[in-house]
Amino acid sequence: MITRIVRMQFKHDAVASFLETFSRTEKKIRNFEGCLSLQLMRDEEHINTFYTVSVWKNPEALEKYRQSSLFKQTWEAAKKGFSAKPVAFTLQGDVRK
Repeated sequence: MITRIVRMQFKHDAVASFLETFSRTEKKIRNFEGCLSLQLMRDEEHINTFYTVSVWKNPEALEKYRQSSLFKQTWEAAKKGFSAKPVAFTLQGDVRK
């Protein structure tokens, strides 16, 4: 199991559009094969900064999603409003096990 965290910073006037896009696609992403959970979070201090936190069955499931038309369409819509380059982290589960 892996967790993917993506930080996205948006231009002020692009936030509403991003939230609309996310609302339209979140159920499809959650139902994508291998996706175990998905959350959208907003930075408490920087209101134009959002994080997606998703949990995937394995790296292959995440990669299959990243190659899908669902991801490509969603990402294309989101990136139009970016004010900075997004930052992504992929974390393994508890490595002590």
